[in-house]
Amino acid sequence: MNWSQPHDPVGIATLKAVPEDFRVWEILPFEPTGSGEFLLLQIEKTGWNTAQVSEWIARRFHLPFRAVSFAGRKDRNAVTTQWFCLHLPGKPDPDLDNIDEPGLKLIKATRHQKKLRPGALRGNRFDLVLRDVKGVRQDVDVALDRIASTGVPNYFGSQRFGAHQSNLDQARALAGGARLRRNARSMALSAARSWIFNALLDARIRRGWWNEPHDGDVFMFADGRTCFGPEPWSETLQRRYEAGEIDITGPLWGRGRPPVSDAILELECEVAGEHVELQQCVEAAGMEQERRRLRLRCQELVWQWEDDTVRLRFALEKGTFATSILAAVFEIMDTRDEPK
Repeated sequence: MNWSQPHDPVGIATLKAVPEDFRVWEILPFEPTGSGEFLLLQIEKTGWNTAQVSEWIARRFHLPFRAVSFAGRKDRNAVTTQWFCLHLPGKPDPDLDNIDEPGLKLIKATRHQKKLRPGALRGNRFDLVLRDVKGVRQDVDVALDRIASTGVPNYFGSQRFGAHQSNLDQARALAGGARLRRNARSMALSAARSWIFNALLDARIRRGWWNEPHDGDVFMFADGRTCFGPEPWSETLQRRYEAGEIDITGPLWGRGRPPVSDAILELECEVAGEHVELQQCVEAAGMEQERRRLRLRCQELVWQWEDDTVRLRFALEKGTFATSILAAVFEIMDTRDEPK
């Protein structure tokens, strides 16, 4: 699915010509305590997905699968550095010598007093190399400058929906009464909510509303947790919005009526109604209405050219996607897929 963008791409580029072209580092929201019944392992992986590494750790140290946890899932076709957590109550550190496996490298090991749970991240740092860039360099620079100052649409990335949108198929099966294993069910529900959010964001972009607050909108503070509104638009809100203190939000669908009003409520209900199976899926699961920012701002964005290659470095908050940054500038040619 090619979601709408407020500006046309200004170039074409190849992503992931080699895994080293896409590097990611997790940023924890805390400093490990150095003691406790949990062992944190920071591992660099290439050619492995997160679940495969988690299972390998459990087998390597003779632990039940439930004793190994992680905060986020990372792509297999990249070089990613992430944290895994081993529950070792009353046990000494295992032998970490010769832990390296082809495609895996132990970076750091330290104890901590609490379990590392899904979503327990501050964000991720990225170092991306785009090759065979076609387009006017000045136009790319202008587009990247605009992104650094105003942000991009905060779409969920295609990986949320699974290969060939298989997670959405699972969500529709759930709506039809199918029973799924816990992990598959969780991914299906997440994909359903994400698709409705993307469809709403797409609709607002096509109306010219994505980055323009309207009466009836609900806003989110910069902490990413607290929302307020709806309330009439004002000069005070305008100043706070331009300063990045608040953002417009869209729906993570659930039971009940969205908290917005007026034309925004009408639009959100209309879009959700166009995906009735996905809407029914999350409502039947008992999920509640939540909100997500429509605008994604990247941090510390810098880039460097070398002939027809551009290297981007930036950081993003958790739950957001680097592909959203790239899609605002380039038509991306992934070496594994068709253009998207």
